[in-house]
Amino acid sequence: MSATEIIKEILTQKFEVDSSDITDEATFETMDLDSLSQVEFGTALRKRLGIDLPDAELQEVETLSDVYALVEKKLPVR
Repeated sequence: MSATEIIKEILTQKFEVDSSDITDEATFETMDLDSLSQVEFGTALRKRLGIDLPDAELQEVETLSDVYALVEKKLPVR
């Protein structure tokens, strides 16, 4: 499963975001994720992907596309 698929899975299963709302242009706001949910999302990403992802870095991104790019940078080189 790719990092993008894992991100989408976390959003739909843990945060009950409708899959139709998960687009590259989606923001935490348009997905109805408040600041606490963003922290929980970051924790879920860290646990699932085993990456070092400070909450401050995640809060700086604007769109889901930015989240994908940030996570890809954090993943170990394969």
